[in-house]
This record gives sequence, structure tokens and C-alpha cells, in this order.
Amino acid sequence: MEMTSASNNQLRKISQKLSGNHRFIRVLRQKVFAPHKKTLIYCNANFANPYQVLMYGFIQGMNISPVSLERINVYQKALVGDVLHIHWDEFFFRWNDSNKAAAARDCVLKFKSGGGKIVWTVHNEAPHEIESEQQANEFETNRRFICEQADLIHVHSDYAKQHIAEKYPGTADKLVVIPHPSYLGWYHHQPSPHYNKKKAFLLFGNMRRYKGFETIVDAFNRVAHPERIACLALAGNGANEVSAEFSNGIALVRNGGYVDDDMVPDLFVSADFAVFGFSRILTSGSLMLAMTFSTPPIAPAHDSIKDSLPAELHDLLYVPGDIDDFASVIDYASAMSESQYAEKCRVTREYALKLAPENISRMFERALIDHKLV
Repeated sequence: MEMTSASNNQLRKISQKLSGNHRFIRVLRQKVFAPHKKTLIYCNANFANPYQVLMYGFIQGMNISPVSLERINVYQKALVGDVLHIHWDEFFFRWNDSNKAAAARDCVLKFKSGGGKIVWTVHNEAPHEIESEQQANEFETNRRFICEQADLIHVHSDYAKQHIAEKYPGTADKLVVIPHPSYLGWYHHQPSPHYNKKKAFLLFGNMRRYKGFETIVDAFNRVAHPERIACLALAGNGANEVSAEFSNGIALVRNGGYVDDDMVPDLFVSADFAVFGFSRILTSGSLMLAMTFSTPPIAPAHDSIKDSLPAELHDLLYVPGDIDDFASVIDYASAMSESQYAEKCRVTREYALKLAPENISRMFERALIDHKLV
């Protein structure tokens, strides 16, 4: 794909800088040499997931630094904490520990009282595993709090914007839609997809229940033409523990454990389609990963998914929870001619280019400027 070499070098260097040691000293030095620049600090920092690097990588007008919850107010007192960007609020507020959640809320209030601004990115509709009503209530308490305190709320789709606005009154004017970036420029090599008569399907990521694994297995067991399917490949944590088998002879290939970045391109390019079984979802990094490698996705037709894909791919969406419809979409995909499949790949490639990190990062910076946070 185009434009990946220079972008890859830049994004990898930024990742190394953000995840390296002496972050506080580095951001103090940046402030000395560019005192006019404001500093955005973000928490929770996830160095195993490139999302934050993709979002921040091309911002020009601010200094960026990860920070732990315990040091947020230290950064602000040192004048290197103008904007606090909160990610994955369920972890920031320790939603399963009410005492730690209260301490996190106090930290946010101190930051606001010191003149700081708050940005919140909504990654999930709810935590992946809620074990009790008390935990659910704690999560909602924290989410209502961040809705009140945030100066800007970033969502990835129009559906997510509507969902937050309706569920949390008073947030409409704070909401801004900026799509999830593709991963163009993050991976070192991106071989071009090719046409196979027998189609391979990929399920990538942690094999959690919320990814709808049972639904996927049931759908592949119900396809009308298993002879057109080479395999369903599972890649990610928990894949080796999956004990499912297909009654119609479809091969199940397991690649369990942590998937190194160097392996990701080959996994997606060796698959003809990526499959998803979300029961509920606001956004999906795996969906954008598939688009990055021109691997057309088969996914449930949730409004959030439809908002995240071009219309030309909507014929690969199935009715959520309808296993027979899921199976029929798999059959439809496996029957595609070479020209039909090439067109799907072209659409995914162009959409990934549209959502390249350069574009999304600059959209995010523009939103900060428009809301007078920079």
C-alpha cells in the first residue's frame, strides 16, 4: 500500500518516545523550548495497543505525554498538564473498586479546579465483563461523572454520538465524531491480497464471549456450501483453548497466544475475509485492522458497524443474532468471483486510506482547536 514507509518510521519513533523512560523530564524540556505549546497528558496509556500513537502521531500544535493516574496533578502543577485525555474510563475509574473510583474522581476535580480541560474518548458501551449489579452501578456513576466534567467527548461514529447524547443528557454540545483510524503506517509490510477459489476466514483477537464466538461457530456449521471454504483461522489469546469442531468438515486453524506485530499482516492477507460476531459494540479496532489489509469484513449489522463501513460493504453484514442470515452471508462471500472480490478489496483499501492516521490525527487536533482546548 501507498504512503506506509515514512509514516511507519514516524509512528514507530513516536511510540518509542511515548513509552520510554524519563517522560516527565522529556515533557518539561519540551515546555522550556516551546513555552507557547500546551501539553496534553493521557491516561490510561496502553502501549500494547497502537491506537493512541495513531491518534496523536501527527498532532503539531501540542506536546503529548502519557501519565499515570497518581501523577496527573504533579504534571499540572509543573505546568505540563493543560489537557487531560481519558481513555478506557472503566479502567481509569477502577469501576470494580468504589474506593479507587472515588480517588480517581477527586483527581479529575482537582485537575479541573486548577484550570485543566478534560477530553474523554468513548471506547466501549460498557465493560466487557461486569460481574454484579453493584459493579454496573459503579460504572454508571463514573460515566455520568465524566460526562459532566468533560469539555470534549470524542466518539467514533454517529451511532455512538446518538447513544451518548440520549443516555446522558447535557452532552450533545460536547460530542464530536472522529472515526477510529486505520493502521496504515504502523506495520512494516503489507502484501497485496490475492484471489483464492476456496475462501479462508479469520477471527482475530481475544476469544472473549462478547466477540460472539459461539455464534460464529454455529454459522459456519450451517453454511450451505462448506466445500467452498478452506478454513476458519483463529488468531489471538485463547485460540488454542477453543475446542469447537465443525460437523461439515470445515478446517479450524488455531494460532493462540499473543500475536506479534510482525505476524499480523500475514494473518490478514492470508485470509479472504475477516469475521466478527459482536453482540454489542461501539467501535472495533479489529474491524479497522481488517480494512487496513484490504480484508473485507463480515460482521453484524449493528448501527455502529454500519456507520464504520462504506455502503459498498454493507452486503457483507448480517442480521445481528440471526445465525441463518450469518451463514447465508458466508455463502455469499465464498461464491464471489475474482472481479467481485477484487472490488471489495479495492473498497476496503480506499476506506483505510481515508481513515489513515495522518487524517484522523489532524481531525482530532482540529476538534481540540475548535473547542478552544489548544
